[in-house]
Amino acid sequence: MARIRSIHPGFWTDEATLEMSMQAQLFMIGLWNEADDGGAFAWKPRQLKARLMPMHNVDAEAVLSELLKIGVIRQYEADGQIIGAIRNFGKWQSPKKPNRKFPMPGKIVKFCATENVPSIGEEHKENNYPNVRNWNPSSTDKNGTSYPSVPHQFGTSSEPVPLGRGEEEEEDILSHSVREAHASDPAAPPKTKSPPSKRGHRLPDNWQPSQELIDYATERSLDPQREADDFRDYWHSKPGAGGVKLDWAATWRTWCRRSADRRQERFLNNTNHSNVAPFPRPMSRDEENRRASLDFLKGQANG
Repeated sequence: MARIRSIHPGFWTDEATLEMSMQAQLFMIGLWNEADDGGAFAWKPRQLKARLMPMHNVDAEAVLSELLKIGVIRQYEADGQIIGAIRNFGKWQSPKKPNRKFPMPGKIVKFCATENVPSIGEEHKENNYPNVRNWNPSSTDKNGTSYPSVPHQFGTSSEPVPLGRGEEEEEDILSHSVREAHASDPAAPPKTKSPPSKRGHRLPDNWQPSQELIDYATERSLDPQREADDFRDYWHSKPGAGGVKLDWAATWRTWCRRSADRRQERFLNNTNHSNVAPFPRPMSRDEENRRASLDFLKGQANG
């Protein structure tokens, strides 16, 4: 059964969201509705497509694969069924009486940040979970019983939502890009991640795209050198805070996606259909008689 969920305003500018296609962004929000209070959902692409986007031509398997690659969801197996898990689900959703529908191993629980949601089979008493909207975590009930802390209460902060870029990750739940780096050199010791800077900066004067960013543009049939020149000219001329970014790699990927979209739109708008002959309309009886008379007179003249 689908559930009412909250959408944090920082979702739209989160680094992971900027890497998603439009379909994947909407599908991600739909997965929040489909997930249980532990952040797990049944991995059934056809059923998810029918429930989330019934009137649209969407390949649910491709969208789920895209979200897997970005690192905002994971897939695991329990009790003979394939289950999906949503990253940091518990940090932004606060059900009044949380409960689980699907079993979840410990490392997946941490991936979903739902340690405070009881496991399947634990009893729920009426006063176990007070209304979090009006609840002081240090308060007690009328019998003097203290309630457990719920650190993931949903507020109105505008801080970004760490969908797929957590700084507290363990090695078994690393983001996709970090997993690839480890896989390329199995003997390399685990790297200590430094806390990301929360202060933006302007594009360096000598900025050049890395090979990974060049490949990103090439995959979208763009000229990497031309795009890089336009990218530098645009952002170097951007005044004030508008030219300051936290992540220039993510800004480049967004630039390439928009450039590819504009190129496709120009192609569709400039397509010339003037060479296509219109289907001839049928002639009236008078026109047929007139045409026959003209043909007869031409034949007499030429005979």
